Amino acid sequence: SVNGRRRLPRPPARITAFILKSALFKHILNNGNRLRSRDMLVLFKENRLGVNRIGFIAPKSRIKLATARNSTKRCLREAYRLNKNMLVPGIDVLIMANRQIKTLNEAKIALLPLISKIKFSP
Repeated sequence: SVNGRRRLPRPPARITAFILKSALFKHILNNGNRLRSRDMLVLFKENRLGVNRIGFIAPKSRIKLATARNSTKRCLREAYRLNKNMLVPGIDVLIMANRQIKTLNEAKIALLPLISKIKFSP
């Protein structure tokens, strides 16, 4: 206790972080491994941090309306959140949608086969 106050327990360490920097996006786009399906492209690269980092891309050239791009990214984010335990820690992943994904079920169907193929040898 500090100054008579009880300390709150620490939150658990994050196992997923978001990729926000443009330079990191470009690095993964140029140097990452690729898995492709009709609906999306998944790029991944080992990061040796022990934490998975994830980024989502919904290109304007393929999904014209901003609301459609945002809803696509929301669906992909939720599908990833529900299945992030399938990935071993220490991978940077970029998920690029090739078309609009309207429902969470569509996102799961498109994403799960690709995520299950991501493997790195220690």
